[in-house]
Amino acid sequence: VIMVKEGSDIKSSADLAGKVVAVQLGTSGDTLLSEDGDLESLTATFKSLVRSDSFLKCFTELSGGAVDAVIVDKPLRGTGRRAIRHRLPRR
Repeated sequence: VIMVKEGSDIKSSADLAGKVVAVQLGTSGDTLLSEDGDLESLTATFKSLVRSDSFLKCFTELSGGAVDAVIVDKPLRGTGRRAIRHRLPRR
């Protein structure tokens, strides 16, 4: 799931091109976005991928504007952020 701030122009995974994206280390999102992961080609479109040791740090960076989006395993309700569901292509 892609989490962005309310009002963000990011509406889908395609909109992540040229953006700074954060993910928590050791999560399924981290695995998918890693080298040889199923979404490695998506990661190649990012301006950069920031790997953090906690979701709290990821969301602090999002709130402060240091990153444009956070990839999470499950949507978080009541966070003041908008979730965009990204379905993985079938293999």
